[in-house]
Amino acid sequence: MAATNKAKASKETLEKVQAMKKKVESTISGRMGAVTQRRLRTLQMQHKLKQNDGMDDHKKNEMMNEYYQQEKKLLRESRKKLGLKDFKLIKVIGKGAFGE
Repeated sequence: MAATNKAKASKETLEKVQAMKKKVESTISGRMGAVTQRRLRTLQMQHKLKQNDGMDDHKKNEMMNEYYQQEKKLLRESRKKLGLKDFKLIKVIGKGAFGE
């Protein structure tokens, strides 16, 4: 017979689990919202091109390719992480342990 270990998690651990769960749910819902918005923009663009019957297929393809390039740029911008180079030094108000 195998002995089962039914140790209860501490209150602190349960709080951390709940906080992490909320963070994951928030991240997922944000990403799903972004996907939905991107799909909506694509459908709007396709609908706009369908309504414009006077335009030839070559011009429509060029416009869709341009649209996809803009979408790729937006996705790259959204994944970009902020770094020290994204800010400019205005004034040093104090020096820490590293001398800066």
